[in-house]
Amino acid sequence: MSFRQLITITTLEGRSEEFAEAAKQRMEAVKDEPGCLQFEIFRSLQRPEVFAIHERWVDQAAWEHHEELNKPRGQMGAGTRKPDPIRERYIDQD
Repeated sequence: MSFRQLITITTLEGRSEEFAEAAKQRMEAVKDEPGCLQFEIFRSLQRPEVFAIHERWVDQAAWEHHEELNKPRGQMGAGTRKPDPIRERYIDQD
């Protein structure tokens, strides 16, 4: 069963473009990680300070490995976003 994570991030006022660039760089680094099936970042049309990240991994173990790889990278867009993004984790039902 594949594992998904959806994250909603709101940027600080005036920092959306800076976050968008950091997110693009992170997306390029992550999409080739082992077990990554999908890693996309979307920007809200109604609220351009809001971004959604959709991750899909072959399984939870692949996602956990990704989390370990992320530790030295630091928080994506640190200093450009509000704390406590909304995180939802899912597994496919097939």
